[in-house]
Amino acid sequence: MSTQQGKLARWIEARGFGFIKPETGQGELFIHIRAFKNRGRQPAVGDVIFYHVSVDRDGKTRAINARIAGVKEDTISPDAWSLLPLDTDLPTPRKVPDNQASSNKANLPLQRPQVQRPPKSFNSQPVILLIAVTIGIAAWIKVQGLTQQTAPQAITASLPTLQTRAPRFQCQGKEWCSEMSSCEEATFYLENCPNTKMDGDNDGIPCERQWC
Repeated sequence: MSTQQGKLARWIEARGFGFIKPETGQGELFIHIRAFKNRGRQPAVGDVIFYHVSVDRDGKTRAINARIAGVKEDTISPDAWSLLPLDTDLPTPRKVPDNQASSNKANLPLQRPQVQRPPKSFNSQPVILLIAVTIGIAAWIKVQGLTQQTAPQAITASLPTLQTRAPRFQCQGKEWCSEMSSCEEATFYLENCPNTKMDGDNDGIPCERQWC
């Protein structure tokens, strides 16, 4: 089994695994914390790793027998991740372009900033319109009521004027059609004055030959 070399592109400390970017540049290779034997410190992104390649029971490749270049090997007490079995199911590696930076910030997923939307403003236009319509209807009803109340009063007030208006003609002792100036005057005399001699045939129409 030949030793291969690569750079640690991602490392998830809380879960105890990461991914190596091989020198060949073909994808990424999974590596577990237990693959490091007698490590002198915890792995970090950017470390050069020497390792062997193994294929697990599911046909997935992983790094084993790994060590960090330039770090003195030492025997340290196993941590909680070291107690996990080496054949733990592997997450699917993410393909990273060759020119992508290997820093933690570059490999963390970008989070969309949360934008606080301003609260919706209350639209007062419908309320104002409703109030205006209500006031208009109330005013119209009031005007209609005043009109209905004042109309009979106006008619009543005008009646005395009609009743007290002086008549156009007066009885002045005229009796004959020759003394009349119009059919209206002859009719007045026939209906209101005594001793008139303007309706010879007694049909109620005076001065038929001259005025009516």
